[in-house]
Amino acid sequence: MATNADTYWQSGTHWDVADVSGLGFNTLDGKNYAVVSVETRSGGGPSGGIPMSWDDSRFASNTAGSGSTVTNATYDNKDWNDNPSYTSAVPCFVWEGDGTDVLTMSQCRVDFREGPRIGVGSTPRATLDIDQCFINCVGKTGDHADGLQAYSPGGQALVDITNSCLRSYTDAEAVSKYGAGFIGSAGLFWADNFQGEVRMTNVLIHGGGRGMAIYADTGTTRISFENVFFVPSPDGWTYFDYDIRATGGTLIVDKWVTVRAATIVDGVIVPGASLPSP
Repeated sequence: MATNADTYWQSGTHWDVADVSGLGFNTLDGKNYAVVSVETRSGGGPSGGIPMSWDDSRFASNTAGSGSTVTNATYDNKDWNDNPSYTSAVPCFVWEGDGTDVLTMSQCRVDFREGPRIGVGSTPRATLDIDQCFINCVGKTGDHADGLQAYSPGGQALVDITNSCLRSYTDAEAVSKYGAGFIGSAGLFWADNFQGEVRMTNVLIHGGGRGMAIYADTGTTRISFENVFFVPSPDGWTYFDYDIRATGGTLIVDKWVTVRAATIVDGVIVPGASLPSP
């Protein structure tokens, strides 16, 4: 039995990457043998990780979610599904929380032309928590088509997204998958004099003409990203993977750790090059 050996593990999302710098590995420097214990996770089990499809097993008991307008609520294992007709051109619901209101979405699915609309009020800011959710958004001609859209001029909120996938499409991918008349979409759109904070931990931005847009038009917008992966549509990003910048207001980057371009191989996120902080 070997002695004087280290255990080799990774504390982040994936261990199978070429460049392990800063990813939480314990190295075996100075050792000529070791006992190695490796745990692999693809993400997608009910215990955690990123659900990468509508058919993830954690959604097996989901029931229909309510539409229209919500302020304080907890949504566990709910669905908003307009597939295959996609007749609705309005958001699956509008969150109009204010002050200390909190909306929590856990193990929920969305498949709509417009995902949840963040239409909250002013200070003190309300909070939206999204965990282990799969949000699929595809548009039709004339739609804005955002998986999440913050639109409430003068409003502000804390949006905290963990272990979730925002799935959107380029125009070409939308037509290929859904047919004529469908258009591309974006995972997240934050602008129009909205402000607050966006936190993402263990999040997959998958596809889209625009993966994510956060524009600090007024006041202060803060971002905190860790283990955020950008996977393009098959024909690439039409415009950008992310566009995050001050456009009249102030943008503060509190955290930008393990934010990477990525691919998906056999249902597993394979991290690629590190992406620069805004």
